[in-house]
Amino acid sequence: MNDIRTSERTHDMSVTGLVITMGTLGDRIGRRRRLMVGTAVFALASLVCAWATSPLMLIAARGVQGIAGATLMPSTLALITNMFRDDNSAGRPSRFGRPAPSPVPRWGLCSAGCCW
Repeated sequence: MNDIRTSERTHDMSVTGLVITMGTLGDRIGRRRRLMVGTAVFALASLVCAWATSPLMLIAARGVQGIAGATLMPSTLALITNMFRDDNSAGRPSRFGRPAPSPVPRWGLCSAGCCW
């Protein structure tokens, strides 16, 4: 059980620690190239995780998955933002020119009757 927690922590720490660095690297090298490399590395690391024969191998593969995930996140978001950019809405917070209402109060009302 301790090895599973260690693999989770390794993945989480590598993603959260490197996401900003990988975003900057994507801006310098190229977002599309970083996305392709990140996807390939993530897929290979996933295969290694599936075929891991020892806890150490799983922990190392999860670390590589975290690094690849940190590469994928900013590249994907940047590419999606550039694909769906509307030149007229550059400075507006929402589509209609006014701030979008928060869904939190309504969600709180909807989930108040549920037993959590």
